[in-house]
Amino acid sequence: FAGYGPLETARDVLELIEGLGLRRVVIVGNSFAAASAVWVAAEAPKGTIAGVAMLGPFAWDHPMGFGVPTLLRVLMLPCWSSMMWASFYKGLYKDHKPADLAQYVKGVKANIAQSGRVAALKGCMFGLKKPCADRLPEVAASGVPVLSIWGSKDPDFPKGIESEVAEMKRFLPQVQCVTLEGVGHYPQGEMPQECAK
Repeated sequence: FAGYGPLETARDVLELIEGLGLRRVVIVGNSFAAASAVWVAAEAPKGTIAGVAMLGPFAWDHPMGFGVPTLLRVLMLPCWSSMMWASFYKGLYKDHKPADLAQYVKGVKANIAQSGRVAALKGCMFGLKKPCADRLPEVAASGVPVLSIWGSKDPDFPKGIESEVAEMKRFLPQVQCVTLEGVGHYPQGEMPQECAK
């Protein structure tokens, strides 16, 4: 792949939808892929997207604290990136950890240790969401149903979930926001049955 950011991901998803001739698709995006879901919903031909679901969504760029980008880049140095990412990833799950989380994290660690994976991860983490977030008004105007699921203990949102929910409602008046108590950044991993309702 030439890139791994939200826009590149969105273009790949739309190409897949069009290539398969799909209609009435529900786009689901977790974390940075929520921004990708927004772009797909805005860019797809009318009638293609039946709904958008965003979980732990980074649908727009969030300011990072002073020095955070540098710290993250240091943590992603190849000498310890797989160990650091596995530890960070595990910490994104909170009160409802899946039974197989330790085994899954072991696989994540092995994957990140493979050649080229750190570059892909950095592309995901540092890819700008603005080109996708700029399409939020189009999604709002389209009336496409939007569901946003948050974890009450998601550590990725330092301003707090209430602030994020208010911002989401400002961007997308039609959004239905659900906050799951005791859940971190991956609601679909901690409370899959609740997310599927």
